[in-house]
Amino acid sequence: MKFRFNQWLRNFVIIDLGLLLLCACNWSMRSHKEDAISRLMGSEIRFERLLSFNLSEGMSLSSLLEKSNNSIVIYVDSSSCEDCSISYALNIRGYEFELKQKHREDIQFIYIFNTQDIGALQKRLHDFGFYRHYFVDFENTFLSNNQIPKDKRFHTFLLKDKKVRIIGNPSTNQKIRNLFDKVLKLPPAMHYR
Repeated sequence: MKFRFNQWLRNFVIIDLGLLLLCACNWSMRSHKEDAISRLMGSEIRFERLLSFNLSEGMSLSSLLEKSNNSIVIYVDSSSCEDCSISYALNIRGYEFELKQKHREDIQFIYIFNTQDIGALQKRLHDFGFYRHYFVDFENTFLSNNQIPKDKRFHTFLLKDKKVRIIGNPSTNQKIRNLFDKVLKLPPAMHYR
């Protein structure tokens, strides 16, 4: 009987220690993400060594950013499932369309794709019906230069006067959408998909 109790007590202690370690790891990961996000908030984004595609003659990334106080940056990291990443990022096109319907041409959308195979990217974008201008991070420098977390939920952000104001994709999160609308001084959306 004493042997069973000692074995039960030992198992109980092991399970408690395991849960404590799991909680500590989750807290550490959450804390790490929060630190990365807090460093990113208010920082000025650096757009270095990006290749441009489909820009009108005489236009550049600098001129697009100068043209507008508000920019929404969408970064697509193709190191994992490229089609999944492109699809996730391009969900924001619905939000872009809504802004254009509200005659908010003052808001720039800056799409940045990380890839080594530009030809395959162009084909995929064509397959997705994406024909607007975009930029390619061929040298994998955008995330590291700007200390952006690898988690794709933090790869979309609103820049106001070239500084990060909001992090998150407004097409996949209603709370983020409300923050975007508030900063951009838009009326509340009637519905959300």
